[in-house]
Amino acid sequence: LNMLSFGLSAGLIQYKLDETAFVEFDPIIAGIEQSASEFNVDFGFSYHFINFYAHATIKNLLNNEGVNINEQGVAFDNLTNYLFSAGNVFSRFGSEWSFEPSILFSYKSATEESFMDFNFKAYKDFDFGNVYAGLSYRRSFDGAEYSSGNSVSSQKLQYITPLIGVDYNNFMFAYTYSYQSNSIVLDNGGYHQL
Repeated sequence: LNMLSFGLSAGLIQYKLDETAFVEFDPIIAGIEQSASEFNVDFGFSYHFINFYAHATIKNLLNNEGVNINEQGVAFDNLTNYLFSAGNVFSRFGSEWSFEPSILFSYKSATEESFMDFNFKAYKDFDFGNVYAGLSYRRSFDGAEYSSGNSVSSQKLQYITPLIGVDYNNFMFAYTYSYQSNSIVLDNGGYHQL
C-alpha cells in the first residue's frame, strides 16, 4: 500500500553518422561513416501509495566531455534528461472498470527543451486479465519559428497518441499510434509502436 523504491541503470550509448548514401555535394559532408560512444548512468525512484504513484528519473546523469561525430563540431556534451510522472487509478469497490489519469514532464538540460504529456486510460477487468484503451496528448513548452510565405510563424510540438492494450495472464500487448498535429512536420505519417 505504501512503497518507495529506487533504481540505478548503467549503459553504453553509441552514435553513428552514416554519410555514405548522401548524393548531394556539400563541403561539410565527408561522405564517410563515423561513430562514437560513451558510458552513462540513469537514476530513478518511485513512490506508490494505494492507487497513487509518482516517479522521478534522471537519465544520462554523468556529464561526459562530449561526443563529436564530425569535423564541424556537432557535439553532445550534456545529455541529462529529467523526467517526472504522477498518476492515480480510480475505481469503485467491486467494479470491473477503472480509470487512470496521469502526467509526465520532461526537461533536457543541453537544449533547455521541455514538454508535458497528459494521459488518460480506462481499464476493464476480465477473468484472463484486463483490456485498456487511452489517449495521450504531448505539448512542448518551446516553440520553433518557420517561414510561411512572406511572414514568420511559430509552432509548438504537439502529439496525439491513442493506445489500446491487453494484459493476458503474465503477458502484456499494447499498440500506440502517435500523430504530430503541427503545420510543419518531419514526415506525413505517424509513429506506430507495439
